[in-house]
Amino acid sequence: MLSIGIIDDEENARYLLRNELEKTYASHIDFIHEADNVVTGLALVQNCNIDILFLDIELGDGNAFQILEAIDDFDFSIIFVTAYNKFALKAFEFFAFGYIVKPFKKSELKTVVDRYLEDKVKTSKSSVRILSESIYDKKIKKIILPDMDGFRVIHLSDVLYVKSDNNYSDFVLLNEQRFLSSRTLKDYEKILGDQGFFRSHRQYLVNLDHVSGYSNNDGGYIKMSTGKIIPIGRRKVAEFRKIFL
Repeated sequence: MLSIGIIDDEENARYLLRNELEKTYASHIDFIHEADNVVTGLALVQNCNIDILFLDIELGDGNAFQILEAIDDFDFSIIFVTAYNKFALKAFEFFAFGYIVKPFKKSELKTVVDRYLEDKVKTSKSSVRILSESIYDKKIKKIILPDMDGFRVIHLSDVLYVKSDNNYSDFVLLNEQRFLSSRTLKDYEKILGDQGFFRSHRQYLVNLDHVSGYSNNDGGYIKMSTGKIIPIGRRKVAEFRKIFL
């Protein structure tokens, strides 16, 4: 049986969410706890043994991340409930957080809860911290790459380029270290395309901060600061040149 927490400063929003959860998942839910601000929300997560936390970002006396930063570790899954901007929604998707947008649709709520019931994935504090930085700075500075022992945090400023490897992506750093991710290059293009990275070729996503030049020779290629040569598709040349000229 599930113990659920709802932290939202809007009473009607809490009522609608609670009502829908009780109707749809009555056989799964043991108890639903509620809080309406940072102070009572922190008490909720510290004192109640919850499985899923539905969390609004902007609260009357602060924001959701103030609660999450005050917790040593999470033993629950977070589903954000938000009316936030498009960038935040992209960040939620990229960092694999569940979310529903106010006013929420029943189908969206069912999708995120069913995903929890199937996978029961807990939220890591590192991913929450990076998500917080990304949302409030409007710029993603770090990325989390899973590895065999857990995960690795990579600073995007250290990434030279990302190369497609079938359905995987190979992150190549300035120091020549490489890290393989199980997500596709298309996934990374969606979130990094407006974060200083450019899809030069079907196989390459380059960090524009580390581009040192361009040559028309051999059909065109990009020169990176390390001397690495990256191919560029013919249809991409004009778009690439506009960035620098």
